[in-house]
Amino acid sequence: MDQIMTRFKMSFINLCSLFLTKCRDHERFELQTLFESIFQLGGEALISDDAKAIELEMNPKEPKLMSELNKGLSILNTIDIHDPNGRFMKFNM
Repeated sequence: MDQIMTRFKMSFINLCSLFLTKCRDHERFELQTLFESIFQLGGEALISDDAKAIELEMNPKEPKLMSELNKGLSILNTIDIHDPNGRFMKFNM
């Protein structure tokens, strides 16, 4: 169980690092701040046979961060990410 949780944690950290490197121009965030500000946003997934669109809800209390996140999501959409079922993934706010 410890090995599984360690792999999950390392995968999550790697995803955070990828996001900050590719979408936030190597900006530094504390993991807790990143998690609280971005990864806990509400949203919904719209799934079709060949695509999955993730629609995030904006947090009106953090307009500057939401604007920057929107720019980051635009960059993330250029990376050509697919889910395990081969569907193209697109992120929006």
